[in-house]
Amino acid sequence: MGSVRRLTILFVLAVAFCGSGTAIAFDETDLKKFKAFDRCYECDLREANFEQDTLRSAFLREANLHKANLKGANLWSTSLEGANLREANLEGANLSIASLYGANLEGANLEGAKLSGVDLSTAILKDANLDGAILCKTLTPWGEDNSGCEDAEPIAEAPKTEKSAAKYKVCKKTCADDFMVCIVDKLNIEPEACTETANQCLYSCKDKFQ
Repeated sequence: MGSVRRLTILFVLAVAFCGSGTAIAFDETDLKKFKAFDRCYECDLREANFEQDTLRSAFLREANLHKANLKGANLWSTSLEGANLREANLEGANLSIASLYGANLEGANLEGAKLSGVDLSTAILKDANLDGAILCKTLTPWGEDNSGCEDAEPIAEAPKTEKSAAKYKVCKKTCADDFMVCIVDKLNIEPEACTETANQCLYSCKDKFQ
């Protein structure tokens, strides 16, 4: 009976711990992969720190960025379709012409963020903090918002650094590998989504490394 009681106590503690809201850190492999190629599909980057980082034109489709620190980050033209940005810190981040289609921004801090040319019409914005956010040609659930156009900077492509042909080749190979995995997973569900994702991935590779 003593052993049974101890096992019961351990089980109760395990359940209590798992349900306590304690977050598990980001996946280290996913983070290394993203830092190497500036792209990661469905990667786990929960609570990762990208404060002030340059993530221009990165590919983070359906990434889990719950509570990630993106304060002041440059996310210009970054692909964040379907990403989980719930409670993420995006204070002062540059999200100009980023793709946030279907992104979850519930409880996210977007104070002072640059949102020019962004489509937020399908994003989840419940409890998001948009105080001081710069909205210009920004599509929202309440229509096109141009309230911050006077403060918005011209939308222009940032200067490119020298690209690496080797990294471009590896990046394309990664896109192809992810496409094959996606096809196997979604063959009988929505294979067209795999093609769309692959195209976004290849575009990101070309933009970053060519």
